[in-house]
Amino acid sequence: MGSSITVTAAGGGNVTPFSDKTASPPSSPTINTDLNRINPLTGVTIKWNPNHKSALMTIILHARLQDNSMNAELWCTALTILGSKKIPAGALAALPKPTGKSGWLVMTVHVIGAQVTGKTETWGSHSLAVGRGRFGVSCLKHDGKSCF
Repeated sequence: MGSSITVTAAGGGNVTPFSDKTASPPSSPTINTDLNRINPLTGVTIKWNPNHKSALMTIILHARLQDNSMNAELWCTALTILGSKKIPAGALAALPKPTGKSGWLVMTVHVIGAQVTGKTETWGSHSLAVGRGRFGVSCLKHDGKSCF
């Protein structure tokens, strides 16, 4: 904490060598949503402390059917100062649906507070994000009830 992280790349192909530096991420954010009780059928809003020192919050929701027949991953971002992010209903509708045959829908949710920087180079631009976060595991039966 209080230090920085530097990433240096040798380049190759159409990318010249580059280096970038960003502040080390602060402590993990305080999450005000039970990440072990996520139910995409009733909507998902993730809430956090808006005073956290990171610039950006990233939410990653990975969903997999118990029989491994289908899986999906959603990524959403929001400015930390907003304090919450509602995952769009259309995105949640794309998640696999549990059936009696496929078993449960198992979901891991990661919420990461990150420091972000970026630069424009001669070949294009790059971003560097470094973060710390929290995660939870949820499970949904085919009847829409939690497995836990």
